[in-house]
Amino acid sequence: MKATKIIVGGVPEPMAALNKVKIIENGEPLVDLRAACPLLTFPSDAGTPEGMTPFLRRTVAEMLNEASRKIAKPYHLHAISAWRSFERQKEIWWSHYNSHKKLHPNWPEASLRRAANKYAAPVTHVAPPGHCTGAAIDVVLQKPDGGFVDLIPDCGKDTSGIQKQARGFDDLMPAGLTDWTLGSTWTKRVSPEIQELRMMLVEAMFSVGFSNVRDEYWHYSYGDSGWAVRVGEKECPYGIIELPK
Repeated sequence: MKATKIIVGGVPEPMAALNKVKIIENGEPLVDLRAACPLLTFPSDAGTPEGMTPFLRRTVAEMLNEASRKIAKPYHLHAISAWRSFERQKEIWWSHYNSHKKLHPNWPEASLRRAANKYAAPVTHVAPPGHCTGAAIDVVLQKPDGGFVDLIPDCGKDTSGIQKQARGFDDLMPAGLTDWTLGSTWTKRVSPEIQELRMMLVEAMFSVGFSNVRDEYWHYSYGDSGWAVRVGEKECPYGIIELPK
C-alpha cells in the first residue's frame, strides 16, 4: 500500500473540485470491520440499528487494519463512524440545514447550504458523501482505561448523536464546547501533547494510504472523491454502495 504524502495544513477540497472527480466503481464489497480489524475498538452499540455500521470497502478495511498496527502503545484506534446509508446522510445534512434556518431565519438559501455543508457532506452534488461509499472512517485514539486522548467539538454533527446514545464519548467534549475549529487537524489551539498525538494518528493513517479532511482530525478516507482531490487524482474507484442483504 502506497503512503500518502503529508502536507502540513492539509489540502482544500471545494465542491467544484470534488464534482469533477470521475468515479469508476470497481464493485469491491463492504466487509465487517469487527472481523477485518481485530485491533480496532468500537462503540458498544456498533452493529445495532441505533449505532454505527462497522463496514468499509475490503481494501479500506485492510488499510485500516494495517494502520491500527502502527499506533504506538498504550494507545489504539477506536472507530466512531464508518459506512453510512445515503438516507442517513440526508437526515444529518437536513438537520443541520434546518437548525441553521431556525437560528438565522433571515439568511439567504446559499448561506444556509454553506453552513450545513460545513458540518455534513452535501447530498445534492455529483460527488457522493465519503461515508456513503464505504471509503471513509472516523477514528480517535483510545487509552487503555477506555478513555480518549483528544476532543471532538460538540457542534451537532455526529457528536450529538454519540452523546445521546451514551457511547462513552462524553469525556471527548468539555461542557459548552462549540468551537468546531478545534477539530482542525493542524490547529495550534490545542496543547502540544494533543498536537503530537494527532500527528501520530496522521502518520499511521497516511503511511498506509489514507488522506485526511483537514477540518476534522478524525476523518480519513481512501478511494472516494475527497481522497482523489486531496492526493491529486482525477478518478476514484468508489461511489455510493448499499449494505448487502
